Formats: sequence, structure tokens, C-alpha cells
Amino acid sequence: MRTEFTRDIIITDFSHIEETNCYCSPQSAETIRQKILSFPINAIHFIGTGDYHYQTLFWLERLTEPFSLVLIDNHPDDQQSAFTEELLSCGGWVEQARKLPLCKRTVWIREASDYCHLTSSPESIKNPGSISEVGMHTVYLSVDIDVLSQEYAH
Repeated sequence: MRTEFTRDIIITDFSHIEETNCYCSPQSAETIRQKILSFPINAIHFIGTGDYHYQTLFWLERLTEPFSLVLIDNHPDDQQSAFTEELLSCGGWVEQARKLPLCKRTVWIREASDYCHLTSSPESIKNPGSISEVGMHTVYLSVDIDVLSQEYAH
């Protein structure tokens, strides 16, 4: 198990790229994937508002070992696409992340409450479970800005 920790902080802003606000076209997704290749994966990634939370998928695609995704978010980002699977959205990226071969578990924690769901990929049905099971793999922690107090979110 890896114990190394990096202090790299990566701040990305791809809002200037067309077709990226809330929904991301396949062409724009590929542009972003290429742009992040030069950034380290073992870092803290600030990706802006929840409208761009789907960018987490691009970082997950770069992982090279089995992982658990721990998602702290007040909004359900695991909705089926309203359009096509090719059009990535801020509300549907987790559904696609669960299909990644190395994604072994997803844990969704929301509203700073007792709500916690554990799933094993690639299942899309949330089954209640124990967060303690996450430690079996590398953990990728994704925190949406919507769970922070307004004091810290600005």
C-alpha cells in the first residue's frame, strides 16, 4: 500500500473551453484530458464549482491501481444522462466512474449527516454499507464545494 503524500496543489480552470459548463462534449472532454496529462495525479485538485465536478472522472481514468471513490457531495452526481452517455454531465459523472475497471467501490456521503451509501462497481444500485470497507484500496477523495460552509466556499 502506498504511504507517500504529496503537497502539490493543482488549480484548473477550463471554463474558457466551449461546451464545458455543466455538460461536457466528447471533444471538450478530450481537450481537458490532454491538458491534465502534465499535472501530477497525486495532488490536491481544485476544479472550480460543482458545474465542473465531472472533471474528477478524467483524474480517475489516470489511476493505475484499484481504488475506492469517496464522494462528499450534497447533489446526486450519479444520474443517468438526460441525453447520451457521450455527453458527460456534472450530474452523471459518478455513473461513468463506477464503470471504470479499477473502480472497486464508491462511497457517497452527503449533507454532513448520517447518509452514507456504499457500492461496488459497476453496480449502479446503492447498497447501504460500511465506510470502513473502503480502506482495502487506494482512496480518491472528491469533495464538492457545496458541502462546505459559505465561509469556506467563497
